[in-house]
Amino acid sequence: MSPAAPRKSPAGAPAAAGLRPALWAPVALAVLALGAYGYTLWQRAGQAAAQREQLLRDVEAATAVVPPDSDELARLTQRLQKLPDAGVARDLLLATARVDFARGRVDRAAAVLAPLVEVPGASAAEQRFAAQVWRRKHELGAPDRPAAVALLRQQHAFASAAYGEGNDVGDLFLAWLAVFRLPDAELAPPLAQKLAADHGASPEARFPALVAAASLDMPATELETLRGQFTVPPAEIDAMLALLALQRGDLSAALGFVEPLLTRSPGVVEVRRAAALVLHACALGSPAGSPDRAAWLQRRDLQLDWLFAQAPPDDAGRATWATMREQR
Repeated sequence: MSPAAPRKSPAGAPAAAGLRPALWAPVALAVLALGAYGYTLWQRAGQAAAQREQLLRDVEAATAVVPPDSDELARLTQRLQKLPDAGVARDLLLATARVDFARGRVDRAAAVLAPLVEVPGASAAEQRFAAQVWRRKHELGAPDRPAAVALLRQQHAFASAAYGEGNDVGDLFLAWLAVFRLPDAELAPPLAQKLAADHGASPEARFPALVAAASLDMPATELETLRGQFTVPPAEIDAMLALLALQRGDLSAALGFVEPLLTRSPGVVEVRRAAALVLHACALGSPAGSPDRAAWLQRRDLQLDWLFAQAPPDDAGRATWATMREQR
């Protein structure tokens, strides 16, 4: 019996793997190519993520510098804008707001920040930053008293929420500063007491106590020392220093405090109050009917008009301002 003849594969049927390796070469090459392409994409994604993290670190470092480097901030703005998700990613929006704020573009920073922090879920760090931005918005001036009150109420809310999570004395101070500036006679004293009880050695706790005990015979050195302990001193310290200089008859020193304040923090009532008194003294110190006196009176009247429009309706100074306005 003769051995069986080997079976032949049906016509057109593929041969078993391993018998026709040449047919698999293109497939193997394609798989290798796809693998290499995937690795390249993965590598590029890793590089992009690393560059993104570095950019965020650069923003954090640059915005912490006082005074900031305006050229570096401009470069950071350009780098942020080049990222494809710059207008939607939360971390990039926050970074953009921080750069805008450091550049003095407070309204732009607030516009970017508001949708992120005016809804539940914002972190303590985000609320802290928002309180700082809204503080600055108020200090730069609101169009009217209701708008100023709204800014201060929002600052208080942001700062209080941040303090509730982190117990940072700076947050508690910003909450107190907001209600002090309103002023809110119900909220301000308890916050000042909490500052003293929980953070008594800090400048933030000592300032409310100093304000409560302020008088025109207090030593200026105490205020100056306290001022130097704040990263961002409250405008009220320089307003108080201006009044102390005025009290001792040093008009030049008083003006040296008031004029920068009117540029830096024109929305603060105590700044306008101090400016009105200093400019009033300058006017009365000039000869009656002289051009110098007229110029001082014009500047003084601008402060009085602002105070009548934006100071609290029950401010005890209103009668004094009316008397000052009559003096020409």
